[in-house]
Amino acid sequence: MRASPQGSVRYGSAMPPPFGRRMTKKEPRRSPRPAALQERIEEIMDRVRKAGHNQVERVAALEEYLTLARAHEGETWFDAGAWSEDLAASYLALGRVDDAVRTISDATRSGHAEGAEMLCELARSSP
Repeated sequence: MRASPQGSVRYGSAMPPPFGRRMTKKEPRRSPRPAALQERIEEIMDRVRKAGHNQVERVAALEEYLTLARAHEGETWFDAGAWSEDLAASYLALGRVDDAVRTISDATRSGHAEGAEMLCELARSSP
């Protein structure tokens, strides 16, 4: 058996470990939530729960949540589609039809198909 020459590189150990799978730009990032962000989300959701049927308070909290979600676009731990629907329903309860349509349209453009269904429902219920 021949000894390997001194100074040779063994590629097996010099190579970086392989990646589990390649992420493309279109795939959402899934990073852990920083503690401060987690606390902020919980605080907003507490305000939504406490608002109950008070649509004015509910709208304020949901607008803040969706602003935060847009700032972290691509993160999958925000449920912007469902909360956009809820915000639109609150806008409708307050008679703010234009805001409801804008919210649903924004959600649809962001890829939330439920928004398109809600726009259809809104169109059917409008005089």
